[in-house]
Amino acid sequence: MKTICVELLAFATTLASVINAQQEPMFTQYLDNQIYVNPAFAGCQEYLQITGIHRHQWAGVAGAPRSTTLALHAPLKFEAIGIGLDIMNDQIGPMSRFTGAVDFAYRIHFEDKGKLSFGLKAGIDRYQSNLRAVDRTGQDPNAVNLQGVTSPMFGAGIYYFAPNWFAGASVPRLIGGLKDELGGMDEARHFFMVAGALLPVGKTFQLRPSIQTRMTTGAPISADASLTGIWKSKLWVGLNYRIAESISFLVQCKIIDQLKLGYAFDLSLSQLNVRTVGSHEILLSYGFLREVQGLVSPRYF
Repeated sequence: MKTICVELLAFATTLASVINAQQEPMFTQYLDNQIYVNPAFAGCQEYLQITGIHRHQWAGVAGAPRSTTLALHAPLKFEAIGIGLDIMNDQIGPMSRFTGAVDFAYRIHFEDKGKLSFGLKAGIDRYQSNLRAVDRTGQDPNAVNLQGVTSPMFGAGIYYFAPNWFAGASVPRLIGGLKDELGGMDEARHFFMVAGALLPVGKTFQLRPSIQTRMTTGAPISADASLTGIWKSKLWVGLNYRIAESISFLVQCKIIDQLKLGYAFDLSLSQLNVRTVGSHEILLSYGFLREVQGLVSPRYF
């Protein structure tokens, strides 16, 4: 019990002292979770899509992050407009965060079947912490309790997607923060960029390389590079490398045309690998597919 308390205190005070750096949760299956960081993705699937992801990071480490996100989005009958809703709960030791946001996107169609989407996000951030419970000395200035402190948040993004490639950039927390409530420590503004392509290999197999980059003040650039193979639009098998942090394996399958189940396992490459057995991530997604001339049009990003 003493060891757990020491770990929690070290973990919590470290987080409090660097809250002006990295605070957004990261997901290995990030292409299935784009609306959380980029509101311009709302409605891009061209049908109502509901996606949930649960991530248990650094399994075996006391107080390690657990993140759950749920998103739904769809185009309106006027197809230039997409709307969405995303919520996220992030638990790190004695600290928890809940966000909920409404997403709006407006798309411009081009003759080459490409679409350029502009998005806005508006919602709330809600924080709670109980750092004093793990401060045995009572002398840690970072052991600040927050009881349900809420702040508005606003974000923006841009996203371009064509039949065989895509690219986007966003700032999910452009405005908002809890600087006063956090004793003067501000939240960092995160910049996300994502890009990828779909490469046919034969009649039944495709490759989908992609990359996501995250930049924020006070922390090194973080990037994920992924390569996924897709067989008959039914089975996804891929590898993901997060720079200097982890290598991941993922598998996703369509149980039926509308329902996709996914699992990712991250193997840590940092010094944490002696304390954790890895990170686990589960995905469940349901799409209310639209039929055009009797054929379902699948989406891969």
